[in-house]
Amino acid sequence: MNDKKLKAVEKSGEILAEFHNPKPQKKRGRKPKTLRNLPKGWKEMVLEEMSQGASLEEIKASLNLVDDTYYRFMKQYPMFSGIIEEGKRLSKAWWLKTGRKQLFNKDFSYTGWYMNMKNRFGWTDKQEQTHVIDVPTRITIKKEDKVIELLPPQKALPGGGDEY
Repeated sequence: MNDKKLKAVEKSGEILAEFHNPKPQKKRGRKPKTLRNLPKGWKEMVLEEMSQGASLEEIKASLNLVDDTYYRFMKQYPMFSGIIEEGKRLSKAWWLKTGRKQLFNKDFSYTGWYMNMKNRFGWTDKQEQTHVIDVPTRITIKKEDKVIELLPPQKALPGGGDEY
């Protein structure tokens, strides 16, 4: 019984059977992009551009990749993700070298360079954190007919804790 399907139709209490051949459903949308859709020489282009400090957004635009396709490629194609990771390493090295070479240039915008490094590579300012805990001079616990007093270590030791 090839691709025809049996369709049951109820007509005035009686079930009739009829055969029908549904129209084949056309797939909608474009075929998903693959690495074959990338421009010829894309690997060399990615590495060259990123070795000159290009960002990942610039590369995605050059390859005409939207974010969904980019992330799918990163998961699906180990070669693609390897090229991108190498490119990220080269780009970071370029930015570090640029800052290092400009160390004695008074006209260089360190603020702009530093903000760029924070945004591109997740640099953060070191935050000093100080925690102050107030300890009472004594704690009194009353339990039934007993009273327990807890003193801070320096007061509990003979001589006032100067032995520390």
